Amino acid sequence: MNAGILFCILGAVSFGLLGCASKMAERRQCNSSAVVLWMICWAALFMLGRTLTQSPRVHIGWPVIALAFGFGICAVIAYLAFQISIGVGKVTVGWLFMNLSAGVPALVSIW
Repeated sequence: MNAGILFCILGAVSFGLLGCASKMAERRQCNSSAVVLWMICWAALFMLGRTLTQSPRVHIGWPVIALAFGFGICAVIAYLAFQISIGVGKVTVGWLFMNLSAGVPALVSIW
């Protein structure tokens, strides 16, 4: 299996587990937003470490870095907005949209 497809599948599974972890934190009266933020930070550090130790090293331009950083910030804001929407509205509608927003790009990327 290609490493890119493997990471795409692992990313989708990890995204689902992130939702499960935030729900468990919410049920135990923890600050689920802080739990999610820390998990996202650790994942970003892990991927940064993997990128820096990867050989052969590929030069990445500043526009690509700026795009990645911007999209990461948008993903964090989207997930926090999702958590707020679960607290306000019905869980099933929020999960449906969240899974579609994560699943459709993953399937298109694999295709």
